[in-house]
Amino acid sequence: MALKKLLGLENFPIKDSEIMKKIAEARKENRDIIEFNFDGHCVKVKIPPQTHLDGLMRGWADYFKDTW
Repeated sequence: MALKKLLGLENFPIKDSEIMKKIAEARKENRDIIEFNFDGHCVKVKIPPQTHLDGLMRGWADYFKDTW
């Protein structure tokens, strides 16, 4: 299942790499909620502090590593 679909962002013009970058930034800033806004719609995603990006993108972590 696609990351965008899991997070409810199917209709947002955002790439998986941008989502992963926002998650990585939030973790660095010790934030647990990430907001995605587009065309008047807002999706808030709660990311627990123990979320490991390698596990979230199992098998693809190395592919997205350069974008974090």
